[in-house]
Amino acid sequence: MFTRSVAIGFCCFLLFGTTNAVLSQPMVLNTDTLQTHVQKFNADDRWFFGVGSDAAVSSINNGVYGGQHVNNADAFDYLSSNIPLFDAPDAGFVETYNYRWWTFRKHIKNLGTEQSPNYTITEFIDPVPWADSTNAINAPAGHQLYEGRWLRDTQVITDYQRHWMDDNRANPRRYSTWLADGMLAVHKVNPDAALVTELVASTTNRLNLDTHFSGWINPAGVPGGATQVAHFDPDGLFFQADDRDAMENSYGGHGRRPSINAYMYGDARAIASMYRIAAKHEPANAAAYNTNAQQYDQIADTLRAEVQSHLWDSNDQFFKTNYATNAEPANSADTNVSRHTWWEESRRGTEQWVQYDFSQADTINRAEVYWYQDTAEGGTRTPASWKLQVHDGSAWVDVALEAGQSYGTGLDTFNAVSFSGVQADKVRLVAQLQDGFSAGTLEWRVFSDSDTNVALGATASASYTDVFQGTITALNNSGNENQPRREQIGFTPWYFNMPEDGGAVDYDEAWSHLASFATAHGLTSGAYDENGYNTGAVGSCCRWDGPIWPYATSITLKAMSNLINNYEQGYITEDEFFEQLAIYTDSHYQQFTQDGETRTLNWIDESMVSGGNSAGEWTQIGINRDGSTGNDNPRGLAYNHSSYVDLIITDLIGLKPREDDIVEIDPLLPDGEWDYFALDNVSYHGSNLTIIWDKDGSRYGLLAGLQVYEDGVLIAHSTELQRTTGELGVPIPEPSSFALLGIAGLLVIRR
Repeated sequence: MFTRSVAIGFCCFLLFGTTNAVLSQPMVLNTDTLQTHVQKFNADDRWFFGVGSDAAVSSINNGVYGGQHVNNADAFDYLSSNIPLFDAPDAGFVETYNYRWWTFRKHIKNLGTEQSPNYTITEFIDPVPWADSTNAINAPAGHQLYEGRWLRDTQVITDYQRHWMDDNRANPRRYSTWLADGMLAVHKVNPDAALVTELVASTTNRLNLDTHFSGWINPAGVPGGATQVAHFDPDGLFFQADDRDAMENSYGGHGRRPSINAYMYGDARAIASMYRIAAKHEPANAAAYNTNAQQYDQIADTLRAEVQSHLWDSNDQFFKTNYATNAEPANSADTNVSRHTWWEESRRGTEQWVQYDFSQADTINRAEVYWYQDTAEGGTRTPASWKLQVHDGSAWVDVALEAGQSYGTGLDTFNAVSFSGVQADKVRLVAQLQDGFSAGTLEWRVFSDSDTNVALGATASASYTDVFQGTITALNNSGNENQPRREQIGFTPWYFNMPEDGGAVDYDEAWSHLASFATAHGLTSGAYDENGYNTGAVGSCCRWDGPIWPYATSITLKAMSNLINNYEQGYITEDEFFEQLAIYTDSHYQQFTQDGETRTLNWIDESMVSGGNSAGEWTQIGINRDGSTGNDNPRGLAYNHSSYVDLIITDLIGLKPREDDIVEIDPLLPDGEWDYFALDNVSYHGSNLTIIWDKDGSRYGLLAGLQVYEDGVLIAHSTELQRTTGELGVPIPEPSSFALLGIAGLLVIRR
């Protein structure tokens, strides 16, 4: 994996740095391990798809969505020229690091021509109807920007940023995301003040980040329009449907969610910083840009205060989704409130039910239901008929309606019925669906003879719950002010350093709950000690009430890193960060059997089963878009919905990108865990960085300790694995015999 380097002094130290040529090759590592890994990944791809050549695999991938920029046959050449090389004593970390680059490369799509490329980045290999027409989806764009910023081929990530701002096919507000924060993160690795100015303030592009942010508050215009669910509420918080938060079937459901509000805080802070960069780049507009920066900092300050005021549960010491009090549907097509549907093709036109179980029997005599109906093109309509039943201890029996009462199916209203009072501990709504259609409810209330809505305290169940949009909590959430259950998104605010530190409230105490999410296979999307916890299952889709999602794991690991580095707290240590990162690393595998042969393949998928007999299995393996099994086009294949390489580079190894010329290394590797690591050929601020930890100097034949080289020249060194800084263009003398000679450059002899 590595080559030793011999440095030869040329002239006195006073001249050191006057010749600082960029090395065209890595300083200490070679590409042998990367090549071995890519050969394995390609071979496994051929085996998985049952074809004999890389060209045949590429034909499958290109045939599905077209425009794949780098095919398998060219993957090694592209990656060896464009990614930082990584070496560590844990072979699993190195393999997963290279695998995630190999999968990321699959998702670089050229929308232009070979002569005039125009790149975007996709989430799914196969086309999905909720993407834009280029198959790009904005939900994971923040992760993709953080990952792609480390590519030496900077046009990929530059074009991708412009895709969201200036491509008429793009919809950057269809789902929650953190575009501005991700774009600022790119700038910190590849500084480009002109591009930052364009992104934040262009008056000719379709959008800039200012108008994009405004669109979240006032979504009347496009892009967004009819596809945008999120809105800004009177409390100064963003309301979002859980599926448009990319987190369907969550504990909290729709509401003022910690996730989107943290994303918007991060974007506001980023836009403020980008306006200040633009002010320096365009002095003529500096006054206006600096004013805008101040306004966005104020937006962020206010949003932080509102999140801490409204989303912090002081009893559980946790950030939670908060529902507006007594939220009622505006109409039957209202997607801003939770709904329950039976949508699934095989259930159209059938009889389906929803049910309430009460903790004790009560006398009920009235009910009302608000039906959901989607747009004219959708597949959900009011039912053909419905009725109420109670359980008499042995069977379900129809209630006796009062004279003149009938079961209504009107739109945009509560359809109420009164019936003879009956003592019951459970009640059912049974619906006969129209032929060819599903049905759904926005609200179903049941009242006792004291006119109390007893549905609020009931346990809901159903014959079937649509896994894409429906949530059982939608049946009886009216009047519910606070969702009591903890979701992993409660940690998301720390991804953006949002919670205040050292104030009257110890928000960091939320991290004392991490154990309620930690399993042997990773962090669960919903705390596993809460009612309603769901492990997920192989073949299931889109559940965020317990299964493990790399999307969320990536966010929480970055949040943990920020907590350790930027907060005074005693809840999370470097050891706990490394433990969770190691579990995440080890999750990137899946076993398959074909034609009597079993292989363990490197794998990244949508979500993972978190418990039970299938714990540790990816949920979407071999599941095609039409629901059939097989390997023709599994939707979970190489799923580009999370980050990993950025966690290795910026958090584990600790290269902290900055706007200035200070190179800051702050590793989260626990002391004594590894005796060495190297990150080589890192493209950073126009230079090549090599970052080495070599406890005794024996691995790479250079210095002992932590060391940073810029284009082969030492700029930082520490004998300990600790925060260390240097400055680009400012070399330091090596603490070795070479320092006696003084050197102005390095001649690197590779072997």
